[in-house]
Formats: sequence, structure tokens, C-alpha cells
Amino acid sequence: MGCELVMLPVRFLTRWMAYNAGEVAGFPEAEARHLIAQGIAEPLSVEQPVPAREGKPPRVTKPARRTVEKGD
Repeated sequence: MGCELVMLPVRFLTRWMAYNAGEVAGFPEAEARHLIAQGIAEPLSVEQPVPAREGKPPRVTKPARRTVEKGD
């Protein structure tokens, strides 16, 4: 059995790289704490973090469909 990588969830307070304010993402502990210390993100409370398995590729999800509201 190898080392478990625990991802800590954060909510972005401002735009950072590909993330917009309000979005949620998980990062390795050191990176998450750095984002929080810089004021870029805030910790997100969850009941129990889910460890990521080494060698397992990330789950690919399709982007949400964008809806266009018709103008007035």
C-alpha cells in the first residue's frame, strides 16, 4: 500500500488561474494552505476528506451547458 494523498477543498474568493471566485476545488494540503494564507481561497468544511489513490487518473467531467437568455 502506498502513501495516500489527501486533497483539501477550498472555495476561491477571487479569480486564480482557471478558477473563478466562488468555485470549489481540491488541492494537496501544502498548496491549499498557501492559497488560504494568500487570501485567494478559504477553507471549505466537509465531513471527511476523500483520499485520492496514486496512479488513478482524475475523473473527467463534461462542462455544464451554458444557457443564453434572450434579450429584452
